[in-house]
Amino acid sequence: MKYFIDFILNKNCDLNCEYCTSRASICGNEVYDFEQFKKDFKHFADLGIDFEAILIGGEPFCNKDIFKYVDYINSLNKNITVNIFTNGLYLSKAKEKVWEKLSESKCNLWITIYSCSEINYNEIINKCIKHNVKYSTSFYNYE
Repeated sequence: MKYFIDFILNKNCDLNCEYCTSRASICGNEVYDFEQFKKDFKHFADLGIDFEAILIGGEPFCNKDIFKYVDYINSLNKNITVNIFTNGLYLSKAKEKVWEKLSESKCNLWITIYSCSEINYNEIINKCIKHNVKYSTSFYNYE
């Protein structure tokens, strides 16, 4: 059986959705302390269970060190898939080096498409295809 384990990287978000998990009391600090993250993640990795890591927030890309967390996961050499759950706003403005890093680190993007958003999701999907970044989409309708 494969498990999915969420790691809440930060409470901050570049949108303001009323249902967001960033409002949950479990989030604690504004940013998941990297040293604590390493201890927690290694604990799960050492259990030997088959799992994928899901980096969530708020908006995980609001954590300026997101790739430090990704690099740590990949450094363990345990073939753990890294999924980033995002609203896409950051990606709609991301520079080429961010896309290259996503591709290099083999991250999967889980993109939530919002009906009220000004985000060009087609452009994001085209960049995923261009950079060979795996992605999936889900829709959320405010109305």
